[in-house]
Amino acid sequence: MIARLKTMLAWLSAFVLTVVTLGGYTVRQRQRAEQAEREAEQLMINNQAHVAHSQRINAAIRANNQAQAEVDRELESGKRDYFERD
Repeated sequence: MIARLKTMLAWLSAFVLTVVTLGGYTVRQRQRAEQAEREAEQLMINNQAHVAHSQRINAAIRANNQAQAEVDRELESGKRDYFERD
């Protein structure tokens, strides 16, 4: 009878230990998933900021290229006018 109780207690202990271990594993998995979600959100925010910054830089480069092209056209026009006067 006592041996049987010891055996049942051992099985019960193993069962409780298994449930507690799996429960702890589940909690850690949920925490990891939440952390991964927060990191993914932060990466998306950082990516959006990077894209916006890149768009501003590209717009500035286009504006600079347009201004430079206008200056080049004016310079070329001035050269033609100067040489055609002679």
